[in-house]
Amino acid sequence: MPFPVPPFNILQDSATAWRARAEGSFRKHCDAVLLSVKATIEKLVSGGTLTKVEQPKDKASLELRYEWAAKRYCYNEPYKDLATDKHSPEKIRKAVAKVLAEAEIRGGKKRKRAS
Repeated sequence: MPFPVPPFNILQDSATAWRARAEGSFRKHCDAVLLSVKATIEKLVSGGTLTKVEQPKDKASLELRYEWAAKRYCYNEPYKDLATDKHSPEKIRKAVAKVLAEAEIRGGKKRKRAS
């Protein structure tokens, strides 16, 4: 829903007064949109269509956590090979376990790494 910008009355409005009115209207508009979004998210989560994914404290992006999980699950990549200066093998192991648990994927058979 687009935001309707209030009209500027050149005979009565000052720039400051119009800006204050416009910003107040915009805040109300944003509040209404956010309430609608929140209700939609809650409905999708409660219906099982959407799963909330918490952002961990180490700030690894969701994309990176999914990449780790895919490399570990599909290629049996060792955690130490996935580690960087920023992300320890232990943090990666925990992130991978959480991603797989949220996706309801159980650990598969131990696979040998391709040469």
